[in-house]
Amino acid sequence: MRKLLTATAFALLIVAPAAPSSAAVSVYLISRAELGPAPVLGDVASIDAEPGLRKALLDLAIPEKALMDGFVDRREVEDLLAVAAKEGVLVYGNAVRVNRTVKDQPAAAEEPAAVSERLVRAGDSVNVRVKKNGIIIELSGSALENGAHGDEVAVKLKSTRTLKGRVVQKSLIELAL
Repeated sequence: MRKLLTATAFALLIVAPAAPSSAAVSVYLISRAELGPAPVLGDVASIDAEPGLRKALLDLAIPEKALMDGFVDRREVEDLLAVAAKEGVLVYGNAVRVNRTVKDQPAAAEEPAAVSERLVRAGDSVNVRVKKNGIIIELSGSALENGAHGDEVAVKLKSTRTLKGRVVQKSLIELAL
């Protein structure tokens, strides 16, 4: 028994330095994403890092070759981050199934539609408003997807419950029960 404990302790000492104990950047891949014409890392992942670095990483453009198979996998994200992040990076999740949305071109006689501004980004802290029978409750949560006004996005509440709601204004998502 003593030999088994000694061998286990020795094995842990050898393996422990190889495993990172903590990372300065944690990237959480979402399972599915609807991508527009200029996809960025914030469309497929949420990121925990210091604020300046987080913003820069969320705005990294995803190369077209990474989207060709309909998935953005862990290796492609790690390659993208290897150039931008100098600190230790941990990527959680294996892949994101991506779907490209192609908007129809407006007719020449029609006025071009206004480009909708992204009011909520994946990983941002948001206020979640729940309305029912004239009662309004506001909670804090974290957006799991990017969204413009009127878009339906997934929100993770502090209680770790995930719900869908509509983007109403910057950092405000409304749930209708």
